[in-house]
Amino acid sequence: MKVGTLDSLMSLADELGKADSYVEGVTRKAERSLADAYAASEAGAPALRVGNLPVADAAKRFSWDREQFDPQVRSLPVDRGQVGWSA
Repeated sequence: MKVGTLDSLMSLADELGKADSYVEGVTRKAERSLADAYAASEAGAPALRVGNLPVADAAKRFSWDREQFDPQVRSLPVDRGQVGWSA
């Protein structure tokens, strides 16, 4: 990962903490919304899947797309922008 000064590294660490909290909050809100929607449904909740895999298997097999998010080529602020996060 390209990082300039200690100050920029500390700033990025702060931003990562904010991003982590934000993503966790959005994920939990989506989870609650799905649970509420399926609780109201007569069919019940289907097993959640990522593509064709159960969520647990998809998480175990996850890997970064190195061509798109290479830490040796781009700095974190550039990658953060690619995934749609803005502080």
